[in-house]
Amino acid sequence: MSDILGLSAVAAAALPPTFTFLYQRLEALLNRHDGWHEANDLSTADLPPTLVGTVSLPLVADEQRLRDRAGELRLARTVLARYQQDPTLVVPGDSMLIDVLGQLRSAIEEIYSHRFTFTGENRERSAPLVVQRIDQVDSDVTGMQAGEAIVTGTVIQDLKNVSNGSTVIGMSAPVIGGGA
Repeated sequence: MSDILGLSAVAAAALPPTFTFLYQRLEALLNRHDGWHEANDLSTADLPPTLVGTVSLPLVADEQRLRDRAGELRLARTVLARYQQDPTLVVPGDSMLIDVLGQLRSAIEEIYSHRFTFTGENRERSAPLVVQRIDQVDSDVTGMQAGEAIVTGTVIQDLKNVSNGSTVIGMSAPVIGGGA
């Protein structure tokens, strides 16, 4: 879902807040998985200034994807714990850190269906992101549907078989892109 190597382009000054944001999402997801639901998941005040684009709050974790990727998240937490304990280790030249953060971001993006892009990266800006890989559609599938506004977003649908009478919608409206 995300380009793992993209984080190597994050400016040195942007890496610590980027690390903090990704690590906080990691902890929030693992707490949720372990049954410790958070009272307040995330507010605009919690978003680092290094995020580029739009983050649609509240972020909603897909429970099945979270279950599927929990082992990967736990491994990332194990590797990243030393960086969390000693923030001076969070430096752009640490290739293991950058690789693990890139893999973590990919998992977080999939779980939240949201792209997270940071200052210095050459990739699409932060926005809702829907990736659907479906073998068989026998009824209706909607990739994204806005009740009032989604400022921007991307839907990627990979559908193998769609039965007659089924409906597949990539996005719906009112107001997905443009202005709200």
